[in-house]
Amino acid sequence: MNWKSKLSIFIIGISIVAISLGCGESSLNNPANPETSPNESTSAPQKPTVTINISKSAVTPGESVKITATVSAVNGSKLMLNWVNTTGYGELSNISQNSVTWTAPGNSIIGEVRVEVIQLIVTVISHVISVQESGVDTKTNIETVTKTIPITITN
Repeated sequence: MNWKSKLSIFIIGISIVAISLGCGESSLNNPANPETSPNESTSAPQKPTVTINISKSAVTPGESVKITATVSAVNGSKLMLNWVNTTGYGELSNISQNSVTWTAPGNSIIGEVRVEVIQLIVTVISHVISVQESGVDTKTNIETVTKTIPITITN
């Protein structure tokens, strides 16, 4: 028997062992609930929990405020943060990050009090794929939470 024949027998033997090991029982539990029919959904879309931290809620002209958002309880494949300077007063930076800085304009009329409104819109997009008797079913869930942050500018 030459070395090519021995190598072929060895490869066939290893393949048989690998296949037989792969056919064993799995140690993982079946994630499908046997009491749920294929058309039932076991989880409802989950709204994110959003907490806002603000360094100060009242400023003088030219001062900056740091605003940080913490998002928890998210079961999604994509999380988007969008900060909006709704009144357009002052300057907002890093609008797609979880932490932004808003700077009040440097000029104002003496005795004037203004209220700036910043909004945070949190969007969570999740995709649910389920196998049913009729085929594969896909569903996209979109959940949004809006937080409003008032900031007072006094002179």
